[in-house]
Amino acid sequence: MFNDFEECEYKQLVVELFCVMAAILKRNPELEFTENVDSTAIIDDAIRMFKVVRTLNTCISALESQLSI
Repeated sequence: MFNDFEECEYKQLVVELFCVMAAILKRNPELEFTENVDSTAIIDDAIRMFKVVRTLNTCISALESQLSI
């Protein structure tokens, strides 16, 4: 399974995702997965969200610096 991921950073993200999912399931035994979990889609969505938030923060910082001039 992990051989499908060439980049070691991506492998690390997958491992961390599974650790978080395991912790959530352990603390909430009433939760369960009824379908396969697509780790690639989850990580890709997280990366996309991170980029959006980073871009917004950069824009906000730029606006704040312009307003304080």
